[in-house]
Amino acid sequence: MSLRDFLKDCEAKGEVVNVSGKVSSRLEAASLLAKYDGGPVVMLQDVEGKGLTVVGGICGIRERIYRALGVREASYFRVVSEALRNPIEPVVVDDAPVNEVDLGSSLEKLPVLTYYEKDPGPYITAGMVVAKDIDEGFQNASVHRLLVLDRERMAIRMVPRHLYALYKKAVEREVDLQVAIVVGIHPAVLFAACCNPPLGVDELWVANRLLGGRLRLTRCNKVDLLVPADAELLIEGVIKPGETALEGPFLDVTGTYDEARQQPIIRVLRVSMRRGALYHAILPGGCEHRLLMGMPREVSIWEAVSNVVPEVKAVRLTPGGCNWLHAVVAIRKQWEGDGKNAALAAFTGHPSLKHVVIVDWDVNVDDPIEVERAIALNVQGDEDLIMIKGARGSSLDPSSSKQGITCKVGVDATKKLRSTKS
Repeated sequence: MSLRDFLKDCEAKGEVVNVSGKVSSRLEAASLLAKYDGGPVVMLQDVEGKGLTVVGGICGIRERIYRALGVREASYFRVVSEALRNPIEPVVVDDAPVNEVDLGSSLEKLPVLTYYEKDPGPYITAGMVVAKDIDEGFQNASVHRLLVLDRERMAIRMVPRHLYALYKKAVEREVDLQVAIVVGIHPAVLFAACCNPPLGVDELWVANRLLGGRLRLTRCNKVDLLVPADAELLIEGVIKPGETALEGPFLDVTGTYDEARQQPIIRVLRVSMRRGALYHAILPGGCEHRLLMGMPREVSIWEAVSNVVPEVKAVRLTPGGCNWLHAVVAIRKQWEGDGKNAALAAFTGHPSLKHVVIVDWDVNVDDPIEVERAIALNVQGDEDLIMIKGARGSSLDPSSSKQGITCKVGVDATKKLRSTKS
C-alpha cells in the first residue's frame, strides 16, 4: 500500500487541489498549505524547480484518517487498539519502488520547506524515523522533525521516548545508531508511527495490521533496517555518539515556538526515491500536525477510561485545546462517581492532558455548545471538579513551569442519577 494509492482515492472524491505555478520553498509553499489547512489535499507541482511534487494536508481532516485506516468513527478506537495489541509482521521484498532513483548522499534535490520566519532553516516534517535496538534487534518507528543543516547533515529533535532510549544505548556503547527516514508513506503507516505502543512493538507491524496485511517492507542499502518498500523517499544515515547541533526554535502543535536545544546529528549515507516522487510536507501547527499527534492519544484515553467504566462512546482531543491539552469523553454512566473515575483515567491515558470534561453518552463530543450545556446544567463547582496540583503536564503548554509542572482539572459534567432536590 502506498501514498499514491490513497491519493488516487482522494482525487476520485474531489479532495485534491493542484497548484501548477512555481512556488518558493521558503514561506510561500507553507502559506499555500496554510490557505487550505483543514480542507483538501494540496499538491504543489513546482517547488523551487526541484522536479518533485510537494503534497500537504493528507491527514488534515479526521474523516480522511478514518478512511485511510479503513474504519468508521464508531469502530475507530477498537480497531486501532486491537492493532496495537496484535500487530502482524509484513512481507519483505527485494524489488522496491523506493530504490528506483539513487540520489547519492546529498539532500539538495529535495524540496525541503522553511515554514515560518523564525525557523532556523528548512525542516523535514513528515519524516518517519526507523531505528533498531542494538542488542535485541527489534525496530522502532516514530515521527520527528528534522532540521537540514547542509547537504549531508540533519539535526533531529528527540524527546525522551523510544528512539531516545535506543540512541542513549548506542551512545553508552560508543557505537553509531543506524537510522532510516522515509517520507511519503500511506497515511496508515504514518499514523501507526505516531502511536505509542510499548518499546519492542514494531509500529510497522501495527501499520500492517491496520492495512490488512498489505504493507511491504524492503531492506535498506547502507543500514541494516527494514522500511516501507512503496515509500516515496528514503534517507539512510547514522547518528554518531556526541555529535550535536542547535535545533529550533520551531513552531509546535500549540502554535507557539518551542525552544532551541542541542540535538543529535544524522549524517546522511544515501538518498533514494521513486520516479516522480511525491514529497510530503506537514504544516507545523496545522490541522494535519495536530490530528496526527492527537488522534492516537485519543485511543490511549479510550483504553484507559474503558478500564474503569463499562462503556466509552467517544473521546475527542479538541481543536481549541490544540488536539493535545483538552479532551471531552462521552461515557454511559452507571454509578455515581463514574465521571470522576473516568476523568482520572483520562489523565493516565494521556499524561500531557491538562483539562478533561466527562459527559453523558448522548452528548456530541464534537459540538462545543452541547458540551458547554452539559457543564452549565450538570456541574456544581464544589462537587464536580477534580483538581490535581503539581502534576506533570505537557512541555508544550506555555503556561506550565519550565519543568512541565501544571494543575490538571477534571470536570464531571454527567447528569446525576438521582435528583439531589427534596
